[in-house]
Amino acid sequence: MKKSMKLNLLLLSFCSLAQAEINWITPPVQQPLDDTNRELNKSRQSEQPAISYNQPLLGEADIQVQNQGFAIESKQFWLDTNARELSKGLLIPLTSDLAIIRINPLEVSAQSKSVSAEQLELSIKGQAVEPSVFVDANQLKATGMPVSDSTVAFKVQAQPGNLLVKLNGLAKSNASFVVHVFEPESNHVLQLSTSQQRYDSGADVVVKSQMNVHGSLAAMQIQGYLTNPLGEKVADLTFQADKQGGFQAVIPNMKGQSLKGGLWEVHTITEAQVDGVKVLRDAATAFAVNMATARFSGKLQIAEQKISLGIENVLPARYEIRGLLYGMDALGEKQPIALMMSAKWLDAGVSDINFDLPLNLIEQSGLKAPFTVEHLELKNQTDMVPVQMVNNGFKMTEFPTQLRDYR
Repeated sequence: MKKSMKLNLLLLSFCSLAQAEINWITPPVQQPLDDTNRELNKSRQSEQPAISYNQPLLGEADIQVQNQGFAIESKQFWLDTNARELSKGLLIPLTSDLAIIRINPLEVSAQSKSVSAEQLELSIKGQAVEPSVFVDANQLKATGMPVSDSTVAFKVQAQPGNLLVKLNGLAKSNASFVVHVFEPESNHVLQLSTSQQRYDSGADVVVKSQMNVHGSLAAMQIQGYLTNPLGEKVADLTFQADKQGGFQAVIPNMKGQSLKGGLWEVHTITEAQVDGVKVLRDAATAFAVNMATARFSGKLQIAEQKISLGIENVLPARYEIRGLLYGMDALGEKQPIALMMSAKWLDAGVSDINFDLPLNLIEQSGLKAPFTVEHLELKNQTDMVPVQMVNNGFKMTEFPTQLRDYR
């Protein structure tokens, strides 16, 4: 009975929150809207009914929502070659005592299709070496690796320097090949990262790269390019040395696209000379760019157990808002209560989407005001594309006295 009374008082107090303050911590940026249909499938359809859902987070102490970029580490590289070069012998620079090498013909012929261990000759400084493992495409596929039917791979115990790889029986072939080299025990590591995982439309994307050798940074030459979510190359990247000893490229004023085909990707190809050893490394990383078909207008109200957020949009679609609701514990520490989510169809123009306050969860939590909603996101569900982020969100002030008395 007492619990029911407390909950009823909680409901009543929220109903009276029209007089309580609710304010943006950081007002949403009024980014220019992208009024274009170039990314859209004309047969696009979307669910029309509005929904609202709250996922409990009580007791969840470690919620990772930081928008930090992915840091990729690479000990691998690719070489483009052909049958003629492989027949004469292809030099592969190695930096360690172990290498795993994969050879993939791009055009399958009778000769390239039948590549076997007997055709392979390996040597270092004129001394023949034998692969410790040789596998064909069927064996690679059995491990879950998605390779073409004519791919072969082998592992070799080597030493730093040039490994000569020769394939006999290809003299009459015009086939092109891709050779992939992975050095799992190498101390020569290429690092590649973006400053964020996701960017708002119009932002500059910062790409950083460095060659780490035994904990120190090595000078290198680096080239790179950018591909869009459809996998198309759209720009070459220019890297400049930065103050930390690495290299940096800036992609200015990025505009979002539908992510149906994937993410934006940065690809880099690097070369370095370390203690007389040639070091080749390739790496790629990915990021998303919000597509500004809508934005938070800045309107923010609380009434009748709902938080109403204003939305301006130029593209009819089903839009979703989500945010993390926090309260304060007795020690003044912020604790999570729920992930709040709501979605509905919006025609072009000005509208609202409402969060339903999770009153039962707030009552169960025992947490106090100020309550905050952080990591606020707006998404276009129809076209599967993020739209806008407001990391600091908004806060709600202390509740009326009768609620505090019965908690």
